[in-house]
Amino acid sequence: MFRLEITHILTALLHISSSGYAEDSDATYAVVGGAAHLPCSISPPNTDDSVYLVLWYKDESPQPIYSYDARGPTTKHWSENHQFGSRALFRTSVDPAQLVLTDLRTTDSGVYTCRVDFRNSRTRTQVTRLECVERARKPVILDDEGVQVMGTVGPYRLSQPLILVCVGEGEPAPDLVWLRDGEVWDAEMDPGVGRTDRQRNTMVVSSLGRQHAGNTFTCQADNKRLTDNVETGVTISIHMPVENLRISNLDKPQTAGRTYEIACQAVGSSPSPSISWYITYPSGQNISLEGALTTVSMAGNLTSSRINVTLEKSHHNAVVYCVASNPMFLPVKVSSILEVNHPPEVEVHVARGVAPGRVIEGNELRLECVVSSRPPPTRFRWTKDNVTVSEEQVLHRGSVVNEDSGTYVCVAENLEGRGESSPVRVSVLYRPVCTSPVVLPHSKESEDDTPGVDLRCEVDAKPLARSYRWFFNSSGGSFEIPSAKPLMSFMNYAESESSDQGEVLCWATNDVGVQSDPCVFHVVPLGAPHPPLDCDIADRSPGSVEVACQPGFSGGLEQHFVLEVFEMVNGSQTLVTSNWSRDPFIRVTGLQANTSYILAVHAANERGESAAVYVGGQTASSHPPLSSTSVDRLPLLYIVIAVLCSVMFLSLVLSVTAACRRYALMKRAKQLTRSPPSSYGQRSEQAGEPLVREERRKSVERKVSFRECSCPRANHNLNNGSSGTLNGTRVDSRNLPTVEKTIVRSYSIDKLRARCPTCNPTGNLPYPNRGQPLSEAEHLEEAERLLKTTLQGIP
Repeated sequence: MFRLEITHILTALLHISSSGYAEDSDATYAVVGGAAHLPCSISPPNTDDSVYLVLWYKDESPQPIYSYDARGPTTKHWSENHQFGSRALFRTSVDPAQLVLTDLRTTDSGVYTCRVDFRNSRTRTQVTRLECVERARKPVILDDEGVQVMGTVGPYRLSQPLILVCVGEGEPAPDLVWLRDGEVWDAEMDPGVGRTDRQRNTMVVSSLGRQHAGNTFTCQADNKRLTDNVETGVTISIHMPVENLRISNLDKPQTAGRTYEIACQAVGSSPSPSISWYITYPSGQNISLEGALTTVSMAGNLTSSRINVTLEKSHHNAVVYCVASNPMFLPVKVSSILEVNHPPEVEVHVARGVAPGRVIEGNELRLECVVSSRPPPTRFRWTKDNVTVSEEQVLHRGSVVNEDSGTYVCVAENLEGRGESSPVRVSVLYRPVCTSPVVLPHSKESEDDTPGVDLRCEVDAKPLARSYRWFFNSSGGSFEIPSAKPLMSFMNYAESESSDQGEVLCWATNDVGVQSDPCVFHVVPLGAPHPPLDCDIADRSPGSVEVACQPGFSGGLEQHFVLEVFEMVNGSQTLVTSNWSRDPFIRVTGLQANTSYILAVHAANERGESAAVYVGGQTASSHPPLSSTSVDRLPLLYIVIAVLCSVMFLSLVLSVTAACRRYALMKRAKQLTRSPPSSYGQRSEQAGEPLVREERRKSVERKVSFRECSCPRANHNLNNGSSGTLNGTRVDSRNLPTVEKTIVRSYSIDKLRARCPTCNPTGNLPYPNRGQPLSEAEHLEEAERLLKTTLQGIP
């Protein structure tokens, strides 16, 4: 029975308290200074039973060390003062119940027996062995010479052996284990230490390698599975050369003008190397690079250096070096050849002896685009004033002209970009060229100054013209005008659209030469105007006629146009009416309906009059036109026409006979009447003047009125015409009756015009004189003389 209870007690599981103790199949372990919980089950085997008395014994002592008495109405606790006293307490509130020992001492180790007496059931005994151990001390690491080391050991060399000894002490002696970076490296104890409270574990590495550099070797003291193990560690330092050195972050090719961050990495060096930079140019010159930033990482195994370098085209084919220096070993360096590309750098070369700013017109111009670039340019382009003119490398102009002047730029492109040259200003020098001859009226300071024109020789020249030459050419002669200025004044001349009268030539001269084609000015002397052109009847009515002409040359002055209406009376021309206008469209009114007249148009200015242009005209009939003849009246109409034709034929025969007999007399009379006055002598003979027009016009007295007025008419009741016309009445001129006229808003010229008391009471404002007119008496005497001479010649 006793053996069964002991076996049951030994196989019970004991719990580990928070104060630091543990149990195995043989004993319960607790740390000196801590607490131990010794289990003892007091639960009765039957439900109707209860605990009666609990006694605790230590080792072989017959005297209990602690008792729990439940026999009385209250429970009692008792502890043996000599060993435990207040350090022992039996707890029944937990299952199983526990004897708690605090502030353990090494002497508390031993075998504890718990005896439980029940009221009815058999006594139960439980045995527990308690081992009180001291907290492990921190182990000590010794080198191969027996010197204690800590922190970092070394430095060692590669392939050198490493020997480290770990010594640990405690009661009982702890187990020692070597760990490498947290992993178990060596757990075998050294034999034959000779002391029960000390252990030793020697670690041996036969040949150190790079893999051992920076490793941490830790010696851990294990006190029988207690959780508060202590340890001591050291870090291995090994001197090693640079294992790998390389330049990174430098792409090829590079571009000039850009800043690159070049990196250099040194791996496997201990201690960490210092890194320096320098560049060797193709010429052999070495330039150190400053400003590098160095960092160490990976436990000192990786050293990185970064430097910012701005590359220029001069760095092409240069070598950049990264040098890693470890004081324990020789320096290690790595290099990289720079391949620096750059955009085109463009210059313009001009042919020798040619100054772009002074290129003579007609000479050759050659501009060459010289480019420095890497890689070579792929495209050329020439621009003139920002406009592309060529895509060749050489711009060639065989014979330059003024249009070639401008600012030229050569643009070249490659894979890196584009570049353009400095602007080259090309200035083509050329002889003067006439631009726009300017003819201006000569400025008069007073009304008495002589009119004329100012000729300005406007030329385009580079450089500017420095002298001028003038020449006058006309049908009357040619001569050079001595003047070197660009302005020439001609008095008593006006601008002309035709070169028939004369022309003035001007040549300008500059440093290049003399103007090739002169500036030409067409001038004409101031004089009487030319006759109007293309005169014809524009409109007619029963009492008016309108004539339209094209103006001729004005003589260089302001001109106006005069329309005179004549009627043949007894073989002579009689002035019926007249009118004038500043435009070549003139209307006269107050004429008889269905009457033929001779219309004379001439131009006039302050220097005289032109020859007259004659137009035959007839006013319209006042009767409405006949309606169409019906078919049944056609025979009668044919008879009337036949009779009229017969009468006309007989009249024609008689007229021809009479004309032949009077031919000689009329010829003599015609010679007498064709002696024109001075003012009409200038008129063209091709105008077709009538028989006695000049003689009748001698007796015309011209008066002019400048106001609107209305004069009474004798024996007629006529309406006024439109603005700018003259209306009036007419009777036989041989009786010389009074002729009344109406003048409206313009000049009016009349024959034997009555003095109008409203418009011109005195009649002292004559039309501009065309010659000295004959008096009325002289005109009558001359007409009577001619008539007598004519009658005497008739047989």
